[in-house]
Parts: sequence; structure tokens; C-alpha cells
Amino acid sequence: MAPFLAAGKPVRLLEIGIAAGGSLAIWEALLPPGSRITGIDIHPACAVLPFGPAVDVHILDASDPAALDAALGDAVFDIIIDDGSHRSEHVIATFGACFRRLAPRGIYIVEDLHASYWPDWGGRYRAPGSSIEFLKTLVDALHADHFAPWDTGIPEDERARLVVQGAEITRVTFHDSIAVIERGSDTRSAPYPPRLKRRRSRPGCDFTGPRGRIARGIGRHRRVLGPRGAG
Repeated sequence: MAPFLAAGKPVRLLEIGIAAGGSLAIWEALLPPGSRITGIDIHPACAVLPFGPAVDVHILDASDPAALDAALGDAVFDIIIDDGSHRSEHVIATFGACFRRLAPRGIYIVEDLHASYWPDWGGRYRAPGSSIEFLKTLVDALHADHFAPWDTGIPEDERARLVVQGAEITRVTFHDSIAVIERGSDTRSAPYPPRLKRRRSRPGCDFTGPRGRIARGIGRHRRVLGPRGAG
């Protein structure tokens, strides 16, 4: 957020979840002059909250692409904040519908991720389908260019999805109950060059040592295997 404030240029901000409207009023006061703040909520009462001229309110489901298109047209945003229901299924669906509206170099913020550990909110520790587990896959997406081509453990449809997401994302940062996903200046058409050159090893080989020998140490026990895995 700090770089946007320091730049002093108008910011386009979208927040999902208005409630009593306090955060939208804060953004209006905090963001540089000329900024536009858009709030989305499913509760009709939010439409009559008193905001200044820089704030627009839409009553709709932020996980519905058709409703978003009807209300927002082709609008894109520098900052998108999901502070909606916090239910895992809604967080995931909203990300799918709204991330495409994030401008280059924009940030997408998901708040209150602690709810993804609560069963009543559609989550649990390491539960498939929880929002925190979904967001962890974005770390895989960030590294999708480096998946081994011969790794058959990655389903092809999942590999394709992660490659597409990874071409758009440049950073994923986790804080207590918050995740921040940053979009690149453009969609990458080629992978970043790896700093460590990859060599294909046979199954069971972990580290290639001098003269093709492989050493594996566990505590103070050390076993040296023969020259098996040197490519």
C-alpha cells in the first residue's frame, strides 16, 4: 500500500465487503486526490450509507462475473481487497472473478484468513477447499515454470492452470490472517531463467556430489552411495 501513497497519484481501489462503511471512508481520506473507491456488498442497506463523491457502491455478489461485468464494465483496479464473508468458498470464487480486474503492478489483498481454519466458515487445518490451502497453490503457480516436464504427479489440467496464474503473479506474501498477491507489469510469455541449473536425477537421488557421488547425511550418520544419480 505504501508505494501507492508515496507516488501521490490517483488510485483505483475495490473493496469487497462494506459492512458499516468505515474502511471506505478511511480510504477516501487516505488515498491521493482523484482516487476512486468502489465498494461491493450483498446487503442493500449499504447502498444508503453516506459517502463522499469519490466512493461508488454496488450491491451484488463479487463472485459472480456476470454481475461484475454489468456493474463495472471493463474497470480495473490498482488495489483489490477481499474483506467479504471470509468463507473459504466465497474467498476462492471471488478471487477467480476479480483477480482479472487487477491492473498491472496491482495488489490483491485477502483479509481475515484465520477464518479458513474454522469448520463453521468452510475451513479446517489443511482442509482441501479452504481459502488458505487455495492461496498456498499460488506459491506453486509462482514456480510453475520450473516444474519438471517428466513429473507425472502433476495433473495436466492443474499444471496448465498454475502456469497461467504464474505468468501473471510476481509475488505472494503471507502475514497473520492476510495474504497479498502482486501482479506483474505484464503477463510473462517466457519463464524467468533459473539461478540453479536443473539436472535430471534417477529416482531416490537427492544431491549430486563431486565426481558423481551422492551423499546424504542424517544427523551424525552419513551414508555414501555410489555414482548412481549423476544424470
